Amino acid sequence: VLGYMIVNNVQNDKAVTAAMVQGVRAQFGPLLAQNPRLNAAGAPAQLGEEMKLLCVVVQAGWLAAIKEKSLPQYQQGISTLFKNQYSLDFSALRLTDQGFARLAEPDAAPRKAASPTASTSAQPTATAGALAPEGWFFRAISGYPAAVAFEPVVLFKNGEYFEVQEEPVEQLNVPASKRQRPAAWGTWKKSGATYLLTDHQGKTADYRLGAGNWFPAYPYSGGITLKKGYEKTSGGDYATGTSALAVSKLHFLDATHFSQGTDAGIMSVNAAGGKKTSAAGTYKIHGNTLELTYADGRVVQKSFAFGATGSPARPTATLIFIGGDAYTDID
Repeated sequence: VLGYMIVNNVQNDKAVTAAMVQGVRAQFGPLLAQNPRLNAAGAPAQLGEEMKLLCVVVQAGWLAAIKEKSLPQYQQGISTLFKNQYSLDFSALRLTDQGFARLAEPDAAPRKAASPTASTSAQPTATAGALAPEGWFFRAISGYPAAVAFEPVVLFKNGEYFEVQEEPVEQLNVPASKRQRPAAWGTWKKSGATYLLTDHQGKTADYRLGAGNWFPAYPYSGGITLKKGYEKTSGGDYATGTSALAVSKLHFLDATHFSQGTDAGIMSVNAAGGKKTSAAGTYKIHGNTLELTYADGRVVQKSFAFGATGSPARPTATLIFIGGDAYTDID
C-alpha cells in the first residue's frame, strides 16, 4: 500500500481507507499462504521484519523527496523496485475495497506476485590488508522468503566492490577472500548518477541515489550518538526441514558497555524447543569496525556502518549494520 501511495502520489492519508487496506490483506494473504517456504516456523516473522525495515527506508526517502522537490525521480525508482521484486505495476492498478484492481478491469485482482529468489551473498574471510575504499552504501536485495532486505556494499577505488559481511573490511585479505568467496566480489562503475554493479557471473544491476534501492552508509565518527537498543530477526535452514527464528538484541548501555541477548526457537519434523542466551562486556567503534570485548575475555571484531536518512543524505542511528546484518532501533 505504501508503494502504491508513493508511485501514485497519494499524500492524503484519508484517501486510503481501512477497508482498502483489509482488501489488500485479503488479496495477498492467500498468495503468501501458498508459498511453502512460509510454512516453516519463524518464516512469517522473518518476512515481517524485512517488510518493516523496507517500509521505514522507503517512507523516509519519500518524505525527503517531497521536501527536496525530487519526487518524480523517486516515484520512478520505487515503481521499478516493486516491478522487479513483486511483479507489481502500480501505475496500472487502482486501490479499491477489494484490494488492487487493474485500471482496465472492474475489481479484478492483480496477477500473482512473483516470489523473488533468495539472496546468496557470501561471507568473506578477512585477515589483513585492504583496498582503498571509494565509499560505503547499502542496497535493496531480494530477501527470504518474499521480501526486500538490505545489505552493505563497499566500493573500492580500483573499480571493484565487495558485499560486506561479518569481518571488518579494514582487515580484509583480498586474494584469500576472492579465492574462498568469489560471489561476494564484483566490479562497479558510475554512469552519470547511476551506479552499475556487475557481479562475479557478469550480471549487471543499476542503482541510483534517491531511487529507493541505493543508499549511502557511513562510518562511526563520534558525531552521531548510538541508540540504546537495537534488534534483528533471522531465520533458519528452511530447506532441510529444520527451521529457526532468532531475535538478537544489542544494547549500548553507555559509551563503553554493552549487553546482548538472543531468543531462539527451533523446530524440526521430530521436535521443537527454544533457548535464550545473553552476554555483556565493553565495546569500542572506530571507522567501520565494532570491537566487542566480552566478560570472559573474548574479543570479537565486526564490520559496522550507519544507515542514511533525508535528502541530502546524512547518517542516522535508527538503522545500523553490524556484521553485514541490518539492526533497527527499538528505543
